[in-house]
Parts: sequence; C-alpha cells; structure tokens
Amino acid sequence: MSKYLGIVGIWLLLAGTAPGWAYSPLDVQVEWWASAGTEHHVLAIVDFWPENGAADSFAFGYAFDQEQVTGYQVLVALQAANLGFSFADDGGFVTDIWYVKDGTTYHAGYQWPESYWSYWVSPDAGENWDYSWYGAGDRILQDGDTDGWLAKPGDDETSQPVVPLRPQTVVGDLNCDGQVDFDDINPFVLALGEPAGYYDEFPSCNRLNADANHDEHVDFDDIDAFIGLLSQ
Repeated sequence: MSKYLGIVGIWLLLAGTAPGWAYSPLDVQVEWWASAGTEHHVLAIVDFWPENGAADSFAFGYAFDQEQVTGYQVLVALQAANLGFSFADDGGFVTDIWYVKDGTTYHAGYQWPESYWSYWVSPDAGENWDYSWYGAGDRILQDGDTDGWLAKPGDDETSQPVVPLRPQTVVGDLNCDGQVDFDDINPFVLALGEPAGYYDEFPSCNRLNADANHDEHVDFDDIDAFIGLLSQ
C-alpha cells in the first residue's frame, strides 16, 4: 500500500497538482446548450424537487459572446431554444418552470406564497451555493458562473439545488480500458488536477470514475481509496 501511495504522491508532485477541483463544470450532465456565441459559458440548474434528488434535477447550458448576462436573460435564451424548457414570471419574479423531456413534463406545481422557486448562485458549478437576495434580472453572470432554481416547499429554508453529475461507469478505470491497474495512475492524476485536460485526452471517459471514495467529489480524499483499488 505504501508503495502505491509513494507512486501516486510523486506523480502528483511532478504534475504540480493542487487540490481544488471537487468536480468541474465538465462533470455536470448538461441536457443541452442554447447558444448566442462561443466565447463564454454559464449553467442553469433546475431542481424540481419532489424528493430532492438528481433524478428530477436538470442542467442547461448557455453560450454567449458578450462579457456578461443576467439570470433572466439565461432563462429567456433557454426558453427561446424551444427544446422543452419554459418559465413564467410576474414582474421579473419567476413563478413557475416547466421542462418536457421524452414525453414527461417536469413541473413542481407549487404556488406562491405557500411554496416558491428559490434562486441560488454559484461560482463553481453548484459545488457551493449562495442564496440570491436579488432577482434574476439583477443577477450578473460571467464566464463559468452557475444559477440554480429549486422548487422549494415554503416551510423549508435549508435545502439547495442538487447538481446532476455525469454517472460513473467503472470506479478507478480512468483510461476506460475496462481494467483498474497501474495504467490508470496517470489519468487519475490528470483527473484530480486538470479536468479539461482529462476530457481532452479521454473524451469518452468519465472523470467521476476517480471518485474512489464515493462522495460525489474528485479530490485528494480519493487517493487512499484509489490506491486500495490498485492493490486489489
């Protein structure tokens, strides 16, 4: 075990890997992208909540060329894409959201003031959420930002949107050859330190296969568990 830890540790040092990518925007399971350019990218997470799980939470992307957009402009762009997303608002206050996918209509059906769509903002793809105390029309998003909408029952003030992540395939198999062995060490290091580089090199693989301790994060806490997989 210590031999494996030494190997991974040395390669991490050589790669200059620093902790920080628990998961990246590239790990989010995006339904589709609305596009008004290619320069900047933001995400909108919509969690319909019946059970506050990933099965009723959806991510949508918006690409644009201007320096920034508002949260309301993102919603308008998603609706204009005509791919099943729609919303209603009253004076800029979002009152309802729908999403039709494969013949199923996702709709919380909550009514203000008993319940409402709470609005959340994040700089890191929903890894950390902050409650938004201003409306979508005043929310400014820049490249890499994420908005979150949660159909929140009125008596719950603690829950946050659930981010739908790409599903794992084989934990520990970072080069997607069907095996977990020493050939996965370099890809594991890349997955920890450089998500974009990992997907560039292994476009058909899932970086979340590096989540060896099953906490839905890819970070240094996965090293021991990954070493355990190698030792098997």
